[in-house]
Amino acid sequence: MRKRCLWALIILLLLIVVSVGLVRVFATPKRVAQLANHFLAPHYHIELADDWQWETTGLMLPELKVKTDQCTLVNLNNTQVTWWNTHSLDVEKASLNYDCLTHLPSDNAEKTPPNLTALWAALPISHVKR
Repeated sequence: MRKRCLWALIILLLLIVVSVGLVRVFATPKRVAQLANHFLAPHYHIELADDWQWETTGLMLPELKVKTDQCTLVNLNNTQVTWWNTHSLDVEKASLNYDCLTHLPSDNAEKTPPNLTALWAALPISHVKR
């Protein structure tokens, strides 16, 4: 009975190690961006830098861009996504293209200026570090 439990534990650990390795191999920036873009609204997409770094606690992205069909809406530099212990998104530098806000696609026939307060209200509650 002990041998069976030991073999089951060894196989389970081996499966965990192989699974983590496969995620690192198959989760390329291009594939992750394609998956994320599938869930974004039409006319929006993200681009990820190719030289990201997997860490045990999260992911380090040198550059992440949120784009529309016409322009780059947001550019995030040195972004760290942490999922171990605390879930956080740390961004060293964020650049918002205000001119791009006027070109945001809309389904409305009426043209109303973009409202930043409504845009920020749609974001989840977060803490901003300076």
